[in-house]
Amino acid sequence: MQALILAAGRGVRMGSLTEDTPKPMLKVLGKNLIEHKLEILPASIQEVVIVVGYKDHVIRDYFGEKWRHLPIKYVYQKELLGTGHGVHMAKDAIAGNFMVLMGDDMYHREFLDNLSKEKWAISARRIEKPKLGAKIVTDRKGTLTDIQEAQNLVPGEWENIGAYVLGKEFFDAPLVPKAVDSAEYGLPQTLLHLVSKYPIKIVEAENWTQITSPEDLQIAATVF
Repeated sequence: MQALILAAGRGVRMGSLTEDTPKPMLKVLGKNLIEHKLEILPASIQEVVIVVGYKDHVIRDYFGEKWRHLPIKYVYQKELLGTGHGVHMAKDAIAGNFMVLMGDDMYHREFLDNLSKEKWAISARRIEKPKLGAKIVTDRKGTLTDIQEAQNLVPGEWENIGAYVLGKEFFDAPLVPKAVDSAEYGLPQTLLHLVSKYPIKIVEAENWTQITSPEDLQIAATVF
């Protein structure tokens, strides 16, 4: 299996922190966000593919062609056209099933281990307090049937946190815009084209931190 890391572009809410560096290279507890992921990848991961764009040389120069025992490939996404487009950009670098992680999110090792055991999977967490987010809908067997963006989630519902295991067949699905008038192509929206063909399991992530502001870096330092 391969790991595909989508390195986000410049974080508009990160201010001066991302003027000279891409957000996934910001540090928590002395390590950048990509390093935190590489250190906890499951043993089944044999290679890493990083989709780069903004200030891509910063990532390339830091990691080079290998990190410890893991070979690294790079795919350049010139325009930020969404997560679905970013994954499709890596089509020629992917050989089989692969794990997708967001470059500016932080995860725990146990969660990634559980995720890697599935052929097709999407990550989710149970909502404890009302919030706005992407609602995951399942059937009675607990497999994915729908992803509803920008929902007012209530306690007990599933929220999509943006980590996946996908098959090579994902690249056969047509890219789907995030919204009718959007120029970006969404990974969740594209994935929904495949739910009738492949059972997509929900894998729970109890601890997950999304870095969207300088304050989130401080929060992550207390959790990980």
